[in-house]
Amino acid sequence: MASCPVLLCKTFSQPYHDAFVERGFEPHFLQVLDTRFTNERELLQLIADGPQQADIGGVIVTSSRAAEAWTAAVQRIREMENDKSDSVSWKNIPFFVVGRATETALKNCVECSYAPNLVHGAEHTGSGKALAQYIIANHKPASDSDLEHRQFLYLTGDKNRETIPEILGDGGFSLRRLQVYETAAVDDLMKRSVEKMEALTGVW
Repeated sequence: MASCPVLLCKTFSQPYHDAFVERGFEPHFLQVLDTRFTNERELLQLIADGPQQADIGGVIVTSSRAAEAWTAAVQRIREMENDKSDSVSWKNIPFFVVGRATETALKNCVECSYAPNLVHGAEHTGSGKALAQYIIANHKPASDSDLEHRQFLYLTGDKNRETIPEILGDGGFSLRRLQVYETAAVDDLMKRSVEKMEALTGVW
């Protein structure tokens, strides 16, 4: 008996593919959404200037895509003629991540003084709430005066819950948000959709 074709409007996923095949379907994937970096110039400048100039005491990264934005920015800085890696360092600044995937993406950063060296939270957190509680419990500065003058850089996408800002705000932390990616429809979505449907016409 021939498999029944089904169109999944998402990026190819091996687990999805295998699950549908096991149940007698023939899955076809159509990617409809993509993520794009945003505010690249601002992120480049912030990294190149260093944490001291912006008074950054920590960086919060809650998604692989945000981690990729950082690593991509570092790579571009390294390729620029005004690379100041000898005088600017992020190695003593703690980076806080949610889960192993985000940690891995962040550690893919090219080895240099802009690359994160202190990455915390992957083993202990799996959500924004857990990460915020982990930061408060383990990384609060020794005095309130330190807290008042050091803000945490929070790298976000275009769709974020207020869990982390609310919990850290209640804990006395100051956040500087910077959106570094957004979700949008893939380029030529209509054309891709038509081509996919035409290719499947003979199947259905």
